[in-house]
Formats: sequence, structure tokens, C-alpha cells
Amino acid sequence: MRSSIIVAATCFVLAGSAGSARSADTVLRTHRPGGPGFAPAFVGNGYLAGRQPAAGQGFGTVPLAGSPEPLATQSEVQGFYAESSRPDEGRIERRAALPAWSTLRVDDGSGPVHVARRRVRGYQQALDLRTGTLTTRYRWRSPAGRSLAVRYDVTPDRAHPHAALVRLRVTPGFTGRLAVTDVIDGRAAESTRPAGTGHRGARQWVDLRTVGLGVRATVASELTGPGPRPRRVARAGRQTAAQSVRLRVRAGRSLTWTKAVGVAVSTDAGARRPAHARALTAARAEARRGYRRARRA
Repeated sequence: MRSSIIVAATCFVLAGSAGSARSADTVLRTHRPGGPGFAPAFVGNGYLAGRQPAAGQGFGTVPLAGSPEPLATQSEVQGFYAESSRPDEGRIERRAALPAWSTLRVDDGSGPVHVARRRVRGYQQALDLRTGTLTTRYRWRSPAGRSLAVRYDVTPDRAHPHAALVRLRVTPGFTGRLAVTDVIDGRAAESTRPAGTGHRGARQWVDLRTVGLGVRATVASELTGPGPRPRRVARAGRQTAAQSVRLRVRAGRSLTWTKAVGVAVSTDAGARRPAHARALTAARAEARRGYRRARRA
């Protein structure tokens, strides 16, 4: 891996008092997207995990104080190892990284939402240590001058370890066209080789295997929400898959999409089916449960 795991953004401030049992005491918050002292939050359920950037989802690199190299927001899964050689280490086994599973982009046609300070107002990111959920909110102004209130909730499923959820809620300040794109982003993968991608209905997937050991893994996602059925988007790499929904939105009318993620590895203990089939099943089951049912579980 490029660097060690960061548990939470170092600039987060603990809310509440130390002696209280209120849920607010388990929430860490920041109002500064990036900048000195910021490190990406890390969410996981013991099997599946991933760092998340200031945008609240997706893949990126974050400069760290005192480090010559930025930290990549990589995703990890239990039992996914590669074997490779480096001049200063020799041949060793190392943890491989998955494609980023949390990416869910929004675009008004003039460019995707991002958290450049000159375009973002009211930024807040909160990591709930009780539920393992990262919530990110901000108001964004696009290059075309349109405003959009954005909220992301990213949470690996604690009751169903092969699954995770990304919920996107947007409230446009304009009437016009909007695109929401679900991406399994291969830029985050490390020590892996492509083994195929696919798309069927509202589901997509990326198959890959590790360098040296050949451990197989599949990352799958299913997108649900308003608008037509997602359409496949031309991929930017052999370990990337993307699907997009385009629709007309109205000013002041909130819309919500949910990305259900399924991940499985060929080394999973007791598995009777291939990782590919189990990942697709996990994504489909999580989509059927939906965000509220999954959180209750």
C-alpha cells in the first residue's frame, strides 16, 4: 500500500462532552475541506473499507503535512493480497487495493461537483463513530453559475459485510438538466490486473486479480433513484466501470439516489460460489434492502 491507514481526518473536532452518553459524543466534524492538517476519513465494517476524500466520496489524493507524497483514498477488502518485488524489499506479499467503490458524481453539464473552496459554501463533514457513517454536506456553485445543495452519506453495512451504501441527496437551485454517475474507479486499484467489466440493467461490475498471487475480486454496484435506467458510460480504464442517469430537475425539489455496493474475494472463507456471483448478489440484495432498512439492520 502507498501508506498506512488513516482512521479519521486529523482536523476533525470531537463534538460533545467526554462524560456524556449522547450520540453527539461519537461524531467528529470538520468545516474545512482539505488544507493543512486534513487527512481523509476511513470507514469500514471489518471486511470492506475505504478512505474518503474531502468531497465525501470517490477517489483522490490528499497532501499530508510532513509527507513528500500525497495519500490516496484507496479501498481495501479482507484477504486481498498480491506478491511483488521491490528493490529495497525483495519479493513479499502485500495488501492490494480495490477500485474506489464510493464514487457517485453529480454534473449540471458544466462540470462535476467538487470541493474547490471558491465554489463551495457551508461545508461540513461528519464521521459518526457509532454507526460508521461519513456524512458530507455543502452548497456548490457550478462553472455555469448554477447552485446545488449536496449531501453524501457513505456507510459500509455492518450487518452484511460484503455490502456498502452511498446515498446522494441533492436540492438544485435551478431548473434544468442534471447527470448522476455511478463509478467504480480503477484509478484507486493497486497491485492488481484487470479481469473484465460488465453492465446489466442498473448493475455494473469490475473483475480483477492480484499481481503474483492471482487472488480474484469483484466490485459491483447498483444505482437506484429517480430518472430513467442508468446507461453505461465509456470507461476510462480497464479496471473502471461507470453508469449514468440524466434527467430534468426543478429548482427547490430534492432528489435522492442510492448506490448499493457488493464486494467479494476468492479467498473468502467458506465461499461456495465464485467471487463474481457473490459480489453481484450482495449488491442486488443491498439495493433491495435500501438505505433505511440496511441502517436499521
